[in-house]
Parts: sequence; C-alpha cells; structure tokens
Amino acid sequence: MFLYYNLVYLPSFAQHRQLYESWHLAWTLSSSTAWLAYGPIGLVAACRLWHDRATLRERDYFLLVSFCVAIALAMHDRFIPARQPLHFIRGYVWMPLCLLALPTLQRWCLQSRRSCYVTMAMLAVGCLDNVTFCVVYAQDRFRSTAGARTTSREEQSLFAYLQARDATGVLACADRRLTYLSAVYSGVRPYMSHLYLTPEASKKIERQSEWFLGKPDEALERHVEFAVIPTSDTATFQNAHTDWHRLQQFGDWCLMQKKSHRPLRRVSADIVAP
Repeated sequence: MFLYYNLVYLPSFAQHRQLYESWHLAWTLSSSTAWLAYGPIGLVAACRLWHDRATLRERDYFLLVSFCVAIALAMHDRFIPARQPLHFIRGYVWMPLCLLALPTLQRWCLQSRRSCYVTMAMLAVGCLDNVTFCVVYAQDRFRSTAGARTTSREEQSLFAYLQARDATGVLACADRRLTYLSAVYSGVRPYMSHLYLTPEASKKIERQSEWFLGKPDEALERHVEFAVIPTSDTATFQNAHTDWHRLQQFGDWCLMQKKSHRPLRRVSADIVAP
C-alpha cells in the first residue's frame, strides 16, 4: 500500500509530478560529517551487538534494520540521483544507534568507579549537537543574517492583528518568510507557501512580484483577499489596484485588503509575545 501510494497514486497528479521534479536537489551528507555524527555512538552500538550477540532480542534486530534503512536513505546519492538526502536524517539514523548502545553505556557507567563523571561526560557529548545549534542560531540572530528564522516585533503584531480579527482567505506577501509563517500564526492561507511544496513556485513568485508592481493579474485578483507589501510600495500598489485599501501599517510592512472581502472585526485581543 505504501509503495502504491507513493509510486503510483501520487504521481498520477500533475501537480505532484511538478513537485517531485523540484525535489531533485543535492543536499547531501558528506562522509566526514557522517563519521563524526554517527561514528562514536556507532562504535558503542557495535560493541554492544558483539558483546550481547547470543542474547539479542527482536527489538534489537528491529533497531538494526531501522538504522540500515535510515543510513541508506540519508546517503542514497551514492547509488541513485539525489532527492534531498539530508531530509532523511532528522534523528532517524542516530536514534536506533543510541538505543542499541544504551545498555553498554549504562554498564560502563555502573562499572566505573567514577560513574558520576562518566555520566556527565556522556551527557556533555550527547548535547554537543544541540549546543552547537543554539550557538549558531544565536550568532545568526545577533548578526541578522538569513539563517536566523525570527520575526520582528512589528511582524508579530501583524500576525496578532490577523489572528485577533479571525481573518480568513488567501494572503499574498512580498516576503516568502512571512508568507510561510502566516499559515502558522494566523488563519489566512498563503498564496505562495514553501518553495518546494508549491507547484510552479517560480512562476507564482514572478507573477506575484509583477502584480505588486502594478501589473494586472486576473487570477490573483480573484483569489487573493489580503496582501502584505513594503510600506514604500503602498502608493504604487493602490494606484494600480483601486479596489484595495490599506488596513494598517506594521513597521516596514503594510497590510492591504480587497474592498469586496468581508470587513475585519476584532474578536479577541491582539496578543504579542513579550
């Protein structure tokens, strides 16, 4: 059933075939990274499998098979064209290795005279990945680089405004990050969602950009009820699209609404996280 659904049923839709083509990206896991990420815990898991080879249970074989499947998917670019191999890691490789290695790690801790220090060292090593992520994320946020996935106070106020007024409908936004987050923090539906989950994404981006600059587009005019555009482009947008009016400004962004759409009424307080 799984193979039929993914290999026969889904490809029968043209939009899914378009998405499938966009997933042909070489986001690969290098051999050096794999060894550093999975080598240490993998050696402990191998020691445990050898030491307990006579008493292994079904769950141990299940974890071993899970690891083999996960690592094959994560490194499938070595055998077939790459389909974003990095999306297959996400803990699926490391988790079965850790579960296999846990009895040996526990035994080492109990047998050590300084089990407390051994346990602390293991916890420190196990948290290195999380600590590294937090440090890199904090640096990106401090430098305001593209890697920082944060929202400003004004952007949070924009989402709170839509949420407090129970806004529904399709939202077009000049910023892909805000478009993607709008479906999370409000009730609107983004016209252009995730780049690799939207059929004909490049065409939609181009059409939306031209529409913001004043080019008529019947499809956008028919389906979109809200628009978030840079404040500096508000006059140009309103001159080209007279059936739109400005709702409110949020810093560098301005929220527009189609006049024919139902008026927004506050149903709850505008709550912005401190």
